[in-house]
Amino acid sequence: MKIKSRPYELLGLCAILVFAISLLPTSNAVDFNSHDTYLVISMRHVYWLIAAIFLFIWLLYFCFSSVLLSKKLTWANVILTIFPVMILLVALFARTSLDGVPRRYYSFTEFHNMKPWYKKEVLYSGILATIVVGQLIFIVNLLGGIIKRISKPAPTL
Repeated sequence: MKIKSRPYELLGLCAILVFAISLLPTSNAVDFNSHDTYLVISMRHVYWLIAAIFLFIWLLYFCFSSVLLSKKLTWANVILTIFPVMILLVALFARTSLDGVPRRYYSFTEFHNMKPWYKKEVLYSGILATIVVGQLIFIVNLLGGIIKRISKPAPTL
């Protein structure tokens, strides 16, 4: 793999790594509570979704690598895609309990002591905004490369 010349190969490598992590035996789940709906999603499915997204972006780069405008924009997109997702995985992993250990229910007096050191909404919003900016950079890179190829004058004979 030529990572310096093709930085998007890191996306394929991360997809393989995340998929390999999903194969580890675990019963962890992520809980989402929105209004009166309570959603429980297995961490294995979260890993599969992230691996599929990484593979999809890698496939886009693989198909359009000859059209892209700049390698710096490609590096920016890859970094702004991989690092926020890894931070998200660490944050989700920190929220899950240990396998086999029942969850503990706290009394209302312990809520102040149980407050996390970060606000979930701020962290998740920042991660989402960073990923969206990274994907916008990909679109700019692709459209800029297409425009550059179209506006390039044809060689005269």
